Amino acid sequence: MGIDEVTVARILKGLNQQGVMPNVLRGIVPTYTGFDTTVPTDLANATDGDPTTSTGEGKKTLGGAGEVGVFVFTLPRPMNIIVGGRVTLHSSAGTLTVYISADSDDKGGSSLACTSVAAVSAELHTKILCAVSAIKIRATISAAGDGYLGLKTITAHEISI
Repeated sequence: MGIDEVTVARILKGLNQQGVMPNVLRGIVPTYTGFDTTVPTDLANATDGDPTTSTGEGKKTLGGAGEVGVFVFTLPRPMNIIVGGRVTLHSSAGTLTVYISADSDDKGGSSLACTSVAAVSAELHTKILCAVSAIKIRATISAAGDGYLGLKTITAHEISI
């Protein structure tokens, strides 16, 4: 029996509020690829534990559907984890989809989609990712246009299974 995304969100919220299990991403600064029109700034804000800070948005202008950019968090060792957080996203045309996944899996894990021209903030959570050494947050756009992605707060907690 699987865990649904609402349950995952509740678990993560409880872990973050109670400080029972530390955020294994705390202090890990993500790297990024893809964004070229505007590169993301203040990357350390994604894992600083402060919900009022965020990274600057990365932006890429595409002539057709494709990848906007990818944030990568490299873990200190392979872990079984549960991941969640808040992102900001929008696009000038089409649908921008954000995926959160493990290692080399480009479209696995959980996803959310946005068709808003104005920036929106949204929660993104995964089910348990097993024996991963990196977490990827990847954005794609379905049509020609500008895609934007920023990170607010990203957390990951190690789970013993």
